[in-house]
Amino acid sequence: MAQVHCVFFDPFAMALRVCVKHGKETWTIDFPDGGVTIRDLRVEVERQLSVPVPSQTLLCSGRKWLGLSYPEDLTVLRAAMDSGPKSVKEVDGIKVVNFMLMSPSGIDGRQELEVHEASISEARGLLKTAPADREASRKALLLIDDILTRASQGLDDLKLVGAMRDRRRALLAQIKELEDMVTSRRAAL
Repeated sequence: MAQVHCVFFDPFAMALRVCVKHGKETWTIDFPDGGVTIRDLRVEVERQLSVPVPSQTLLCSGRKWLGLSYPEDLTVLRAAMDSGPKSVKEVDGIKVVNFMLMSPSGIDGRQELEVHEASISEARGLLKTAPADREASRKALLLIDDILTRASQGLDDLKLVGAMRDRRRALLAQIKELEDMVTSRRAAL
């Protein structure tokens, strides 16, 4: 692809920082230029905040970015300027746009992941404190195996995107590691 250089000043060629308020947290997403479309922003929000694109509602200066007024191929800066005169600010040569992201509660799956993460931690603790007695150790290993199986099945059932999907992969790797340890201890009995 050939690059075309323009002699005229292009306000959209500047770097863009998007501040997205979601729940009680504010996330900052930086883009190298201002030519970012609404679609690009939605994909990046899905990747970093784990909110699926169909569940996202973006608000800027009190306006929802939906419908014909804000098509997906419209640049974020143009849409922000259309939302209101105070929507775009310039800080240290970077255009800054503030958003509010609305989505259904718990759509990112964070709470479910935390429940399964606690189960994995419980299994890890039980494995460390497994009794030395053969029969008690066998029962403890069965309990640990059951906890890990339930956590693994629960993680498989979740529909996740973005960072939460990566977090699930890491938890499944931890489960696999613990299952291997349980198998080796069971073989040693």
